[in-house]
Amino acid sequence: MDAPLQGRERRSISVVTPVYNGEGSVAELCRRLDEVLPQIAHGHEIILVNDGSRDRSWDVISELSSRYPAVRGFNLMRNYGQHNALLCGIRAAKYEVIVTMDDDLQHPPEEIALLLARLDEGFDVVYGTPKAEQNGFLRAVASRITRLALSSAVGSDVGKNVSAFRVFRTRLREAFADLIPPEIQRRGKMGFGIPFGLWFRGALREPLHDHLLSPDARYREYLSPEYVHRMVKRHDAEEADLGLPLWTLLCFETWLRSLPRWMNEPATAAALV
Repeated sequence: MDAPLQGRERRSISVVTPVYNGEGSVAELCRRLDEVLPQIAHGHEIILVNDGSRDRSWDVISELSSRYPAVRGFNLMRNYGQHNALLCGIRAAKYEVIVTMDDDLQHPPEEIALLLARLDEGFDVVYGTPKAEQNGFLRAVASRITRLALSSAVGSDVGKNVSAFRVFRTRLREAFADLIPPEIQRRGKMGFGIPFGLWFRGALREPLHDHLLSPDARYREYLSPEYVHRMVKRHDAEEADLGLPLWTLLCFETWLRSLPRWMNEPATAAALV
């Protein structure tokens, strides 16, 4: 454990928040952070990472960055998931202590001081554990699975108390400076089972373009590419929700690519002379 930071005079804070469809809450979050942070740090920034939101989150973040000098916005090209969005913000942080929190106001900015008080005792990482969470069903299930996995890895007492509301010393990010998220590592190596996860997370846009709009797409042997292109275009423009049929087609295309090329080619004969 390090020496205490000894209070506001020697502390600067970067707050990192991934934003997904948070247009209704992110402005209130920034307002409360703007009131709290000057009282507990001599320097601060609020990093908002828009994780491919389908609402007006990025417009709101842009407006907030004009209103509050401390707000920095990052707009990811698609939905990469909460952990990758957090990683983006953590890597961009410039102050000595990082606070991570959700965009839905379940992590009260007013409680940051309590976490910092424990950090000042010499700890490197401090987690805040809510008395009761109000997540949706899917998010609650994902949270429960994550905690079970952590409990088996680091012990039940630690794992069950882990949450996205945490403070840690920025220098700790050096430990994962070269980390490449598994989702990025799998690019170009998609197996037949991968597209379901992409569809479930709403992250279909890039693989749809990479695989279904490619001139080398193997489904072209069976389906009209013009018809598929029209489907993708309508889905991109949100004229129709074609996620399920396009995911099914993506599964088909991925399966075709996984087959040896010779299985789809006519038989040929050759003679060695």
